Amino acid sequence: MRLGFTGQDGQWCVGTPKVGLPRFYALKFSRVECKSRYDKVDFGYVAGLGYQLESGPMIGLRYNGGISNINEGDANPNKIRNSVFQLYAGFLFGGK
Repeated sequence: MRLGFTGQDGQWCVGTPKVGLPRFYALKFSRVECKSRYDKVDFGYVAGLGYQLESGPMIGLRYNGGISNINEGDANPNKIRNSVFQLYAGFLFGGK
């Protein structure tokens, strides 16, 4: 499911839910194995806006926000959530 708006002059905005899965769960440093203490699944949302010229260049700003507390276990009561801003530039070959 994705909700979005595209304007006539090249501006756009989008919002969608997301599910995040980690790339790896355990790390090994020298002789000590460190298991990740974070949850394996992160539920959240993505919201962004941007602008694209008809000739292909684009620029955008996006925010990924987590809803789930990814800090696992009772030993640490602190809640940790993912929060990422992304600024990007791109080019769509062939234009719009």
